[in-house]
Amino acid sequence: MRKLLMILSVFCCFVMTGMAAPVVLDVPVPDGDATPVLRRAIEQASSYKGRAVLIRLQQGDYHIYRTSSSPYLYYISNTASAEENPDSTKHIGIWLKDMKNITVDGGGARFVTHGEMTPFVIDGCENVTMKNFSLVAADPSVPEMTVVSTDVNSITARVTAGSNYEIEDGTFYWKGEGWRFGGGIAQVFYPQTNVTNRCESPLTGVTKAIELDEGLVRFN
Repeated sequence: MRKLLMILSVFCCFVMTGMAAPVVLDVPVPDGDATPVLRRAIEQASSYKGRAVLIRLQQGDYHIYRTSSSPYLYYISNTASAEENPDSTKHIGIWLKDMKNITVDGGGARFVTHGEMTPFVIDGCENVTMKNFSLVAADPSVPEMTVVSTDVNSITARVTAGSNYEIEDGTFYWKGEGWRFGGGIAQVFYPQTNVTNRCESPLTGVTKAIELDEGLVRFN
């Protein structure tokens, strides 16, 4: 009887250990747009209905595009007003909804977003972990420039690398994939005092922008 109990005990431990082991879904770095590849991995993970799943990525760039993202209506605070953007549809790159026991291990991956979008949404989930990755924007919609000199009539600024712009008939525009703007609100950072203030865009009231060199622009 004791031997039988020991066998049953070992068998039960084996079964429990097997149940605890997560399902592993490996997602190699694809060429081009990774958005549909990542979506399929998430859909496959969801099909396990709460069983532990590890979505395992690799070191490299996973490009996520607004044009192939998941559109869904979310009312998110601290975004554009209804007058500025009457459509509250968000374009979501990686969307986990009503899922349990999911781990996304980037393994050193880098997510690169293209276009104005919401990179991640985790909605109504339990026990979700996302780790070992970084996030950058190919066309950041919060661009930057550094003022290098001023006089009574002009400001000369250097555009931060990665922030994209164009000058059309003397008018300066920030631009990205599917978007472009000139005015709006801005934040001014004073490195000497480590102070940041919200203000009107310094481009407001500019009559002419002149590119002095690549990335170096004078605003009159």
